[in-house]
Amino acid sequence: GIVRGDERTPRRHCAALLMCLGPPLGTHMGGRSVGQKKIRHHVNPLKSVHMKPLALPNRWPEQQFAQPSQPLHVDIGCARGVFCLDLATACPDINVVGLEIRALLAETATEDAKGLGLSNAAFFGTNANVNLDNVLSSAAPSCELRSVSIQCAHAAP
Repeated sequence: GIVRGDERTPRRHCAALLMCLGPPLGTHMGGRSVGQKKIRHHVNPLKSVHMKPLALPNRWPEQQFAQPSQPLHVDIGCARGVFCLDLATACPDINVVGLEIRALLAETATEDAKGLGLSNAAFFGTNANVNLDNVLSSAAPSCELRSVSIQCAHAAP
């Protein structure tokens, strides 16, 4: 079997291997609550508040990551960021960005990344249907897209 932290495992397979590692690597908290506040499971992505364009500077990875030229993994629907934080912990040679329509969850994931000292994880509270193109095109001058994951609570078994 694969042992967590085994240096013989090539880093390029890190994302695929992370799915096999079992429990989360970090000490972060998952869930859909922030403190005492419960967060809605679902929101209407067509609601006007969620249709606003995200204001991102060109080459935004240079402001978000310690090593902006590393390959980029995008996680769509990251919720509290548990997968992103685990991936960033397990694979320090990639940058991970989580997109979550519920802004409070993205803000909390950002705080968790800072608390864990992860300089390769960033989160945006945004509707990926509206802003994914902008996120990717404004990142392109700085880094190359490596992979994408889409979190889906209703996936068939």
